[in-house]
Amino acid sequence: MPVRITILNYTGDRGNWGSQATSEELLGELREVFGAETTFQLVPIRKSNYRETALTTLTRSRIRKALTVPLKQPSRFLLESAKWLYGSAVDEMEHSDLVVFQSEGTMDENRFSTSDRLLLLPYVARTNQQKPVFALNGSAIAQSPGFQKTLTNVYASFHRVEMREPISAELLVRAGVPNVIVNPDSAFLTQSQEIEPLTKNPYVCVTGSAVLREPGWENYFCTVEKWAKSQGLDIVLLLSGPADIKTLWNFERADRGIYRVPTGPSYGQIAHILSQAQLLVGGRYHMSILAATQGTPFVAMPSGSHKSEGLQRLLGLPEELVTAAPEDGLKSALQLALNQRATQSELLKERVQEIRIEKRHLRANWAKSLPAYFGNS
Repeated sequence: MPVRITILNYTGDRGNWGSQATSEELLGELREVFGAETTFQLVPIRKSNYRETALTTLTRSRIRKALTVPLKQPSRFLLESAKWLYGSAVDEMEHSDLVVFQSEGTMDENRFSTSDRLLLLPYVARTNQQKPVFALNGSAIAQSPGFQKTLTNVYASFHRVEMREPISAELLVRAGVPNVIVNPDSAFLTQSQEIEPLTKNPYVCVTGSAVLREPGWENYFCTVEKWAKSQGLDIVLLLSGPADIKTLWNFERADRGIYRVPTGPSYGQIAHILSQAQLLVGGRYHMSILAATQGTPFVAMPSGSHKSEGLQRLLGLPEELVTAAPEDGLKSALQLALNQRATQSELLKERVQEIRIEKRHLRANWAKSLPAYFGNS
């Protein structure tokens, strides 16, 4: 009989290439372990609506408290709260054999939807429905002691906790979560798919960064453009996240050697575009992973959390990120990456191969432990 798996915070339906890569490659990993007949219930993250506003106003503190204290018995309050927010998805989850929770880059504690609500469904699956829960493809962030306690309680209840980068894993270990390991993002399994190039000239790929949230962000692109011209490089814009599209979209100028990839290509095709690039610059976590899978060096900029520093450490690269200012610092980082391209490319290819082997071993461990999970959930 086929195994049924619920994926919480599924992101394959987003227009963002990195989110697609993470979720679609995760499905491939799960099919490899559980069989080609595996069926999935996909639960995307929900946008905030009037229901969430009402619940946040009335009962957020009660939800936080219920998520923070180990439960001696199933919580009717948490179950009803989950049904109010997620509707029939909660009842459908009841029919799953396994629940996989991937927080991805959603967790930031800035809003109810990126903190308590994010943890509500997997905790209900574990405590009310007695399902085995795996935490995969996630980073953990706690900006306050209160939410850190919530993280500790919820993650400690899961059967497997495998964080996608080491800084998040260390955070949970320090918080008291047992048996936390690092399992790199499923996007590392991406294979490139050919696509027609936008330019026949050598080029650098540019994507967004947390810098786009700051005043004067235009200087970021202007610095990269000035440097690229000095090196005889065209620019290919890789924009799929809303912030990147809103800010960088209009910089396309084919007459100046600046091209924008439309939103239609698959993430595998984006990997191919990156494979032909001299380097990538930006602060998008998954775009850096896609570049690494192709052996393309990248200049990492801030991403708004520690996930990019964690990725740097995972790949054996310096954890210090490059900022848009001072301008000379960004130019120097770009020049160094270009000068060392061949060496860095080989190192990235070797490390990605090691990561893929590590992930294959971890999948084997999932399979070996299945009887224990399903026999005593």
